[in-house]
Amino acid sequence: MTNPRIWTPRPNSTLRKALRLADRAVVMWPRPGKVLRDVAVDLPRPRGHDDPEYLRLRRVILRLLGETERSTA
Repeated sequence: MTNPRIWTPRPNSTLRKALRLADRAVVMWPRPGKVLRDVAVDLPRPRGHDDPEYLRLRRVILRLLGETERSTA
């Protein structure tokens, strides 16, 4: 059995890659590890960095990641 890979994004370039490749983004509270929000990435492919919906989803996820940062400060 293969171990699942755990991926933790950095808010800049890897978030861009995640939004280009993923069908959903799960933002979690760091401790305890609970799901803050499951964001559907329902965008047509290929996904461009200038698409208005792409930019909106990026802002939403960055805002959510900011909430998790403040909760651990």
